[in-house]
Amino acid sequence: MSTRKTISRIILAASIFAAGLAPASANAAVTTTGTTTMTVTMPEYIVLRYYKNINLNFTASSSATGIDEAKTFDAKLGPDGAVSYDAEIAGATALGSAKKTVTLNNVWSIAGLSPSGTAKVAIEGTDMTNADNKSTIGASNWKVSSSGVSADKVITTALRGAGGAATSGNVIMDLDFGSTTKSGAHTGTFTLSVETI
Repeated sequence: MSTRKTISRIILAASIFAAGLAPASANAAVTTTGTTTMTVTMPEYIVLRYYKNINLNFTASSSATGIDEAKTFDAKLGPDGAVSYDAEIAGATALGSAKKTVTLNNVWSIAGLSPSGTAKVAIEGTDMTNADNKSTIGASNWKVSSSGVSADKVITTALRGAGGAATSGNVIMDLDFGSTTKSGAHTGTFTLSVETI
């Protein structure tokens, strides 16, 4: 091998070695990126919170009302000695109207997630009877309502999501005391059904 070729190779090797020792800033930067699609799937679910027992206690005051007007009886003695006369006294007022609309506020709440962000809430209820089933409080026109949603048997209301506040609601019914003949507890049930939509 000639001296000239040997010197050329030594110079080339030295140049390559020197280039490798050069500061990084002297080299052009190389950058690359990659994008990942990430999907988080949330479950469809609903939570109902309700009271297992509700006690609605009506109160009433006992009273006696004396009628100032004197009642005069004009009666004839009959042959058998019996005397009878109708004083025609007005009936005592007990409850006024026999039907009452009752609203139970904030007796249920729901939360959860659904495809539409809403849920259906429905109600069914029964009459209420006493222990011997001889006295009844009729219960009809059962409805539910929540904030901004009018009362109906079935309503559609917002679900507040995994981190939001729950949606609370009310129960409305008409109570009929026309067949209520006894004091004390009269028991029935109402059932709430909730469904994601």
